[in-house]
Amino acid sequence: FLRTGATGAVLTLASGSGMAAVCTLPSGNMSGKARARDNESTTCLGGFSPGYWKKPNRPWPAGILRETPFGNVFDSAEPYKSTTLGVLVTQQDSGNSFDTHNLGCHFVATYLNIAGGSVTFMKLDDLKRMWNELRVFQEYAPTPGADPWDAEMVKDYLVSTYHSKSSED
Repeated sequence: FLRTGATGAVLTLASGSGMAAVCTLPSGNMSGKARARDNESTTCLGGFSPGYWKKPNRPWPAGILRETPFGNVFDSAEPYKSTTLGVLVTQQDSGNSFDTHNLGCHFVATYLNIAGGSVTFMKLDDLKRMWNELRVFQEYAPTPGADPWDAEMVKDYLVSTYHSKSSED
């Protein structure tokens, strides 16, 4: 469903501490000023990685079950549609899954972060728009007329919203 390929553009989303998160929507990244902290505001905590959410002892936000099919949250075709959120969030461990770039894995983690309130700068509709544009057009435009992001760039953005890059946090 998502094609891979080279792109002539290089996008740096964030650099700095592994404990900081990018706390802007993708459109905020277009200015080149995406960062977790600026001099006038408090630190954004950001969300948790798939490594956090995949652990069976971690409670998920109220009403979200590990057995929920991905297709119940995000419009999708097979094999995404019937794969459960719990299975998909662990796909990064499989090495050769259908989940190219571990994209679904990171969409599940971000969905849980939004639902759990650890990511407040993004809404579920924003996340669904990202998914749908990738699904339909194989790219995502952060703002109208902007250079589109490929699947790898979207995944990198989602990863940049985590407060820590550790798979064990």
